[in-house]
Amino acid sequence: SFRNTEIGIKTDKNQINWTKFNIDKSGEITYLKSSRKLNNLIDNLNNKKRLTLEAEPYSEPSITVDFDITELKKYLNELSILCIN
Repeated sequence: SFRNTEIGIKTDKNQINWTKFNIDKSGEITYLKSSRKLNNLIDNLNNKKRLTLEAEPYSEPSITVDFDITELKKYLNELSILCIN
């Protein structure tokens, strides 16, 4: 579908996990509609050091991007505190 895409998500040395994301009408914003899936994704990123994302655009070679997420837990905790207040 033109309103969905799959993105490969890999943390540290774990296997890649392909997850279906929604795409907005402009085609420029990708998001998870399910809060349960989003919470699971965020929980999976906690205490990890590397995040690798892979996307396969239509009729194009795949794109892979690596991120250092060692500081992510600290920022997620700060965000959580802000959301409670």
